[in-house]
Amino acid sequence: MQEIPLYKDTRFYIYVYMDPRKEGPFQYGDITLPYEPFYLGKGTKYRHLEHLYESKLKNGQQSPKVAKIRKLQKLNLEPIIEIVRYFDIEEDALEFEKEMIKEIGSNFTEEVKDGPLVNLVLNVVP
Repeated sequence: MQEIPLYKDTRFYIYVYMDPRKEGPFQYGDITLPYEPFYLGKGTKYRHLEHLYESKLKNGQQSPKVAKIRKLQKLNLEPIIEIVRYFDIEEDALEFEKEMIKEIGSNFTEEVKDGPLVNLVLNVVP
């Protein structure tokens, strides 16, 4: 898995999980992704890696996100994770996350157009 730098001077970030089988580029507003995105989230510290840990757990619910990660892992692949933007203010990060989910789209979120994301909600209030 690639090393993703985290900067101490920025508290919040938006990250994306991408499918390594679906090469791009994929353009969403001013963001260009090298592979097709399937999950977008807001994080701090090592949040972007928690979904990989979640996919290794034997018990618990299997969300569409975890199912997608496990499917890739069964093919001896790992999702590509990229941090797309950093924020000092959490509300700004949440707003950007919401706009990106709307821009990309999800078949699992009624409030947005259909798209490749498996996000279940438009965004989560902290």
